[in-house]
Amino acid sequence: FLRARWGLLKVRSENDRHHAMDAVVVACCTRAMNKRIAEYSKNEELRFAKEGYVDQETGEVLNLAALRKLENRFPAPWKHFREELQLRLYCNDRQMLQEELAKLGTYPEEVLKAVKPLFVSRAIQRRGTGALHKETIYSQTAEQKKEELVTRKILLTELKQSHFNSLVDYDRNAKLYETIRGRLEAAGWDAKKAFPEGSMRMLDKEGRPNGAVVKSVRITEKKTGTSIRGGLAENGLMRRVDVFKKNGQYFLVPVYFWHKELPNRAVAAYKPEEEWFLIDNQFEWCFSLIPNDLISLKIKDREFFGYFSGLNRATGAINIAVHDRDEKNGKKGIFEGIGVRNALIFKKLAVDVLGNVYALPQEPRHELA
Repeated sequence: FLRARWGLLKVRSENDRHHAMDAVVVACCTRAMNKRIAEYSKNEELRFAKEGYVDQETGEVLNLAALRKLENRFPAPWKHFREELQLRLYCNDRQMLQEELAKLGTYPEEVLKAVKPLFVSRAIQRRGTGALHKETIYSQTAEQKKEELVTRKILLTELKQSHFNSLVDYDRNAKLYETIRGRLEAAGWDAKKAFPEGSMRMLDKEGRPNGAVVKSVRITEKKTGTSIRGGLAENGLMRRVDVFKKNGQYFLVPVYFWHKELPNRAVAAYKPEEEWFLIDNQFEWCFSLIPNDLISLKIKDREFFGYFSGLNRATGAINIAVHDRDEKNGKKGIFEGIGVRNALIFKKLAVDVLGNVYALPQEPRHELA
């Protein structure tokens, strides 16, 4: 009610700054206001106050008398309140922010110099426990283990053109696979359109669809994980990522919950774990990363400043989320596949609940317990 009264528009999907808006509104809501709002609600005047005096889309005043009455009962907390809050929430240029606030005349000069743009702080996701591996166990031959390949089933309705390069026993099942390809090509490679019932029948010796019902086919694909009962299960949650440095390059060591002792190999892109970089005393320890750790990263002419949100174990690249997860910045506010090996700057920082950023002292490499 107060957001509407004070002309504040809350759009949750844009970014996370609406939480700060709510905090300000709550801080400015007095006990007397709360009591008056309750009285309005009893008399069903709240609905009229929100919908009857102003057009929510255009801002046009529809009932001036109702607006004036409402202004008397629920005045803005202070002069230029709405303008100031909008600037503090959405202006990302510090100089422009200070200049625009100076025009309002509500800030003493010494306070104005300390004003800076809003920065969204996020709680670090510390994981005490986690699954050692995922539930599905994929079959592997001895040869597939060397190449980190697995065999798995894929539904006909999920098939894509790229899957035809990895179908199992293509020569032996050529007739079936070519029939499937024909249907997919006729449907413009729309698998759900090609197989509306989710299945098809195999052809008999005369080429008629009287054979067994086929709902899926087998493919091979590259996958890393944990060896379980002769097969492979994808790794469970990653406990953290340990960062080392050698000869000006950075190396990332994924640490999982299934590890019984600290791992000593850093990711080498697209290579089996046995061929990863062995971490010895020639490597310099830097820091550990867990989800929502704040990092500063510079790679050639690109700079990133945001929250660590994951490591791709196959490529050694990391993901970084912008502080307010604005969907205009990357995919849902996340920049994916950022290589850090040759980073010019790679630092871990700390941020408090008010968005103040600090440098961190050197931390030791923690044990698994």
